Amino acid sequence: MAYIKINGDNSVDIAEFVRPGITAEELTSAGLQEYVGTLYNYNLWDAVNSVVIEDFAKVLTDLKAAKLQEIEFAYYTASTADIAYNANVFYADESDRALLSQVLSVGSVPTPFYWGDVNSVNVLMTYADLQGLAGTILGRGQAAFAQLQTHRAAIVDAVSVADINAILWT
Repeated sequence: MAYIKINGDNSVDIAEFVRPGITAEELTSAGLQEYVGTLYNYNLWDAVNSVVIEDFAKVLTDLKAAKLQEIEFAYYTASTADIAYNANVFYADESDRALLSQVLSVGSVPTPFYWGDVNSVNVLMTYADLQGLAGTILGRGQAAFAQLQTHRAAIVDAVSVADINAILWT
């Protein structure tokens, strides 16, 4: 956190340089309080250990990396979740998408042709039905990818812990 000192006339001084190891009592007796706002280039107060973290840029970099992993996992989960199509729910994980792609690459399917749903029910499908299923999976994947790209940009642009914490997969 950055630190501020509110003066008697309600003006505010920003304490950019707080010595490492300063305690909560010393902060209070110096009239400083945590400032919740943009933290870029400020020291960060670790309230758990009651110490100042000198390298906020490192903290921010680590938080961004963790948020990126979280968002990429959410993207993967959203892209590979089971998917509803024509009143059935089908698997859409990587192996099932690969199999669907292989079947479609042939250009036709025999009649009758069945595709198993998540309940192990064999659903009668035509080649056009399989194309529709693949299109539904692709559409969802494209929307998820667009959301991933938006979140990646927000992570890069984040300048505070609050900015990073505000990035949520919905």
